[in-house]
Parts: sequence; structure tokens; C-alpha cells
Amino acid sequence: EEYDPWDKDKVYVYSAWRSGHYLNMHVRLTYSTDPRIFCLAVAPGTADTPWPDVYLVHVISKDIDYHDRAYYASFDLSELWDNPGVEGIRLHVANSNLDKQIFTFPKTL
Repeated sequence: EEYDPWDKDKVYVYSAWRSGHYLNMHVRLTYSTDPRIFCLAVAPGTADTPWPDVYLVHVISKDIDYHDRAYYASFDLSELWDNPGVEGIRLHVANSNLDKQIFTFPKTL
């Protein structure tokens, strides 16, 4: 609920991959010198399910129409991966590249 407008500002996903406890992404975002929210949020009530729903939250503080810039981001998901009941995650992204909005990452040992 804290990040209700999680999909307000689109993210152009070049690639997303997992390495150990980390979820890594290569994305393109609208450039801005203003602060923004860019984080992962687990949907309430799903953290203890076999496949938690995780959302890439991207909210720019104001409407802007600047150029885009490529970024790399890496998120530590240790808390989810260390949960023995978790089998993987479903990553939801307001993706403006192609039509893929949900990425799945299984937990493998």
C-alpha cells in the first residue's frame, strides 16, 4: 500500500538475472536530477508463500520529459532466498520493452 503507484513510471528492461542472493537488472530510466523512488517491494501477505510477488517500484517525483539513461541495479534478496518455504519469486515490472511484465526466478540450490 505504501507504493500504490508502483507502476506510475515505466521501466525499459534490457535484462534481469539472478546471481546468488542478488537480483540484477539492466534498465533504461528517464533521466532526472530530482529524487525518485526505485526499489523492490514484496506484496503484503506473499513473503511467506512459495512464490512471493515482488514489485519493481519506480516513481519519479514529477512529470518530466527528458532523455533516458541506462542503469544497472542490484538488489539483495537474502531475506527471501533464506526462507526455506520460498521456491522462487515473481518479479512484476511496469516494463515498456516488449510485453513481458512478470519475470520468474526459481530458487535453486
